[in-house]
Amino acid sequence: MNWEAIGAIAGLIGVGLLIVSLLYVGIQVRQSNKTSRAATELETAQMYTEFLARTAHSQDMADIWDTGHANPDHLTATQKRRFIWIISEYFSIAELFYQQRDLNYLSQESRAAQEATVAGMRQNPIFGQLVDHWSYPAYAVIQSND
Repeated sequence: MNWEAIGAIAGLIGVGLLIVSLLYVGIQVRQSNKTSRAATELETAQMYTEFLARTAHSQDMADIWDTGHANPDHLTATQKRRFIWIISEYFSIAELFYQQRDLNYLSQESRAAQEATVAGMRQNPIFGQLVDHWSYPAYAVIQSND
């Protein structure tokens, strides 16, 4: 066997190893993306759960939340301000859901659940007045669905 044949065989082996390496890297990148998405789902779910826990574990906040949704006219001026802060915090979380979904780090199901909740909250007069002045992308999506 001459040196040219050996060189050609070595070149083919090199190309084969390169292809195998690229396939391996592709599999690793794909697995890394899945892990990142799972971590994002978990983190956003934890943020939402913590928000709900803060509201539910404080009798005062729970009452403001419930009254603000059921009959906002019965809120005192102080309670109304607190309700607006609660809504603002919630909407910041919903906006994070939107941004993470837009980056393809969050499932469509998670984002759809948040959109449905925000769309339902839009019926609240305080929430409606508040967000009419916002220009968040998530709210624009909800407005376009009307």
